Amino acid sequence: MGWGRGRLDGKVVIVTGAGAGIGRGVAELCA
Repeated sequence: MGWGRGRLDGKVVIVTGAGAGIGRGVAELCA
């Protein structure tokens, strides 16, 4: 799947595959 960017503990992390969905969710919550 595509790329997802999420922010955890002030750090920006990039994940691929199924994790992209979680990354997007976290990114929106932190936004």
